[in-house]
Amino acid sequence: MELGTPARGGLPATIAKRTSDGWSITGHKQYTTGSPILRYFVVWARTDDEEAQVGSFLVPRDIPGVKIVETWDHLGMRATGSHDLILENVCIPTEYDLDVHPVKAESKPDPLMLAGGSLFLSALYQGVATAARNWLVKYLNERLPSNLGTSLASLPHFQTSVGEIEALLYANQESTQYR
Repeated sequence: MELGTPARGGLPATIAKRTSDGWSITGHKQYTTGSPILRYFVVWARTDDEEAQVGSFLVPRDIPGVKIVETWDHLGMRATGSHDLILENVCIPTEYDLDVHPVKAESKPDPLMLAGGSLFLSALYQGVATAARNWLVKYLNERLPSNLGTSLASLPHFQTSVGEIEALLYANQESTQYR
């Protein structure tokens, strides 16, 4: 399991071993956000070289040795699907190493990777917020307090709140759509 942070000089516990045709990766990642729906994972690992290198590796979901363990069940965050990712001798081709470099070498972030990550997170949060809105609307329509005689959805305060939520969801949706 990962315990160190790169900012403080920690090396990842996940190991990438060179093979004749690529890499074999073994490790345990926690908080793999979006794991139920991802087709690929970007995994930070260190090599098993005498002088270890670190880097990111692209790991397809549907290859032998990739396993998702459903450990994530946090109230209000379930939809993020941030389960554990187990990698057991996962073989990937050489071209799937994205940025392997010596530990002490400064690695500049790839702007396209950063942009892609931002779009992914925006889409993920859009899904979480939409699910929360759907739950709220259903609850407000089904909840019938005896002193009110009608559903909570009929109250102006709740109608305003749901309208504000709708506006925020729409704004986020429009800002992440490519046209």
